[in-house]
Amino acid sequence: MFFRYTVYMDASQLHTLFLIIHLLGVTIGAGGAFFSDGVFFTSIKDRKISKDEFGIIKYSSQMTWVGLILLLVSGAGLFGMNAESLSNSVKFLVKMSIVGVLLLNGVIFHIVHLPFIGKHIGEFLVKKNKPSSFKDGPFLLFSGVISVTSWIFALVLGALGSIPFSYLGSMSIYIGIIALGTLLCYLMFSKFLDHDNKKTLVKITLINIIVVLIFFGSSLLTTGFISKAPIVDEAKIEVPADSYSRDDVALHNNSEDCWLIVDEFVFNVTTASKLHPALFNCGSDASENYHKNHG
Repeated sequence: MFFRYTVYMDASQLHTLFLIIHLLGVTIGAGGAFFSDGVFFTSIKDRKISKDEFGIIKYSSQMTWVGLILLLVSGAGLFGMNAESLSNSVKFLVKMSIVGVLLLNGVIFHIVHLPFIGKHIGEFLVKKNKPSSFKDGPFLLFSGVISVTSWIFALVLGALGSIPFSYLGSMSIYIGIIALGTLLCYLMFSKFLDHDNKKTLVKITLINIIVVLIFFGSSLLTTGFISKAPIVDEAKIEVPADSYSRDDVALHNNSEDCWLIVDEFVFNVTTASKLHPALFNCGSDASENYHKNHG
């Protein structure tokens, strides 16, 4: 028993380390993204980007990349420690999907948008009393919306102990917020864009709405918009089931102290059970029901 306890403590410490790196990645990445996007949106209103503003955008983007790398490393570490359970964790899958979106958005920004901005330092992107015709305008705005929305979503997911929605339901909410943000950008910045760029921004918004409907419809036809399975929070420390007997787990059988067995691990799901008591059979083995509802 002492040997198993020692191994468990080592694993829990490593788990905690990965969580700290994960939170640090979100903080650094979100800070860099918000700062960079804030400078860019302000420069659009000023009609040009100065050398100092470009330097801030470039430096903030590098901070964002550091945050993304930390998220990838910590995410891989957490997944490696408990692949079977996390592969069925909606919160974890949504968060890592958003990291994937941020990576793609970041690559496009550094390859396409950042060089474009660098070539026009000090130049008027928007001439006085004349809408801009620079073709990257709508896509730069859309890139900013994706960045802000994704990092806010990552911060919210990190703050929540669990989410009640299915994967497709959660992604439809995420893409819906991006669509709303794109529409707000159109309302705020349309006077700085010419007719063709306005049409492009509207098309981007409509495409987002169509994708939202696809994800929402798919969620209703498959897993449902609301998750029907016990909600496992990957931030909780997973305890190997053989460290406790089934009788030990059975003692934690109410919404004020709720433990569940999923596969080879014991989860403390007390917080989630208080929110959704009907979904939990506390103190029992929930493996069959968990995998049934998560495929």
